[in-house]
Amino acid sequence: MNLLTPKLTPNKSFPVTRPPRVYLAGKIRSDCWRHGLVEGLCYHLWEHGPLNQPDYIYVGPFFVSCGHGCYFRAATHGSGKGCTPDLDINQWRVAQYCRNAIREADLVFAYIESADCFGTIAELERAHCLGIPVVITFAPGIANPKINEFWFVCSLAKSVDFEISQRELPYLLRAAIEELI
Repeated sequence: MNLLTPKLTPNKSFPVTRPPRVYLAGKIRSDCWRHGLVEGLCYHLWEHGPLNQPDYIYVGPFFVSCGHGCYFRAATHGSGKGCTPDLDINQWRVAQYCRNAIREADLVFAYIESADCFGTIAELERAHCLGIPVVITFAPGIANPKINEFWFVCSLAKSVDFEISQRELPYLLRAAIEELI
C-alpha cells in the first residue's frame, strides 16, 4: 500500500519529463519497511525493471526471493539459496544491480535499522560520489544523535533524522521528494 498521497507538484528545477527516480537504501528483510512505501514491491524482481509509483519511480533494490523469506539469511542481501532454484542470482550480481540502480537514481533515501549496515553505507557513499542527494533516517535506538557513531556517513547526507519509526517513513520520503522536485 502506497502511503505517499496527495500527488506531488514538480517545480521548474527538476525535469518535468518524468517523475524522480528513488533508491531506498537499507537492509533487505522478509518483512521489509519498503513494502509500506512501494506499492507492488513484494513480487517485483530486478529483471522487471523500475517500478512506477504515483509520485516517483522506484529503481531499487528489489527482492530476489520467492516471497517466503527463504533467501533472507545473514550476509546474503537476499541472494541466499532458496526455494526458487531457477533464479541465477548471487551476491556479486545483487551488488551490481544495486550499483547500477543507484547510478540511475535522483534521490537515495536510507532507513538504517541495524548497526551492521555495511552495504547500506557503501550505497550511500556511491550515491554521494555520483552527486545524488542522500537522505538518512535511523530507526529508534540505532544511533544516538549526541555521540553519533555514524558521523562519517551522515556527513554525506543533505538531511539526517534520528529515532524514526516505520510509520513516519512515508512522510519523510514525500518531503525529500518534494524538496528534490
